Amino acid sequence: MKLIFIYGIILSSLFARVIYAQEIDYVLKGNEEALIGNIEKAIQYYQIDIRKNPDSIAGRVGLAKCYSSRGYMSMVDNIVGQILARQGDNIDALLLLAKVKTENKEWSEVESIAKKVINIDKSNIKAHVHLRNALYQSGNPVDAESINKTLKKIMENK
Repeated sequence: MKLIFIYGIILSSLFARVIYAQEIDYVLKGNEEALIGNIEKAIQYYQIDIRKNPDSIAGRVGLAKCYSSRGYMSMVDNIVGQILARQGDNIDALLLLAKVKTENKEWSEVESIAKKVINIDKSNIKAHVHLRNALYQSGNPVDAESINKTLKKIMENK
């Protein structure tokens, strides 16, 4: 009897792992489809992941990146807001938000977001590029050139 009980526990544990692996699998499938350029299929996988796991950060990031590649910036802005409400320091979401703000020419916002990312990850190339561009667009070429030098050093070290 104990042996059957132990087997039951083991099987239920394995079953739970299989279910968990299937949940993650939708994000992985979405990532694979996005990498080969099949954005519509990737969007479907990310949407399934979010439906099955409403707290999925990875599914939302993937979906936002797909929408960004299609130019649906209002949808990106909405999804990024959801991500940042759950995880305020998510670098992918912050960089997507910087892209939205760049589209809207909100240079002070872009600068602020880029600085936040740089505080989290000092060698983040995309954040430095956003910061440099925001500074140039804001009429601050001296600081932009300083960021450009920093960016070159980061790229040399990678």
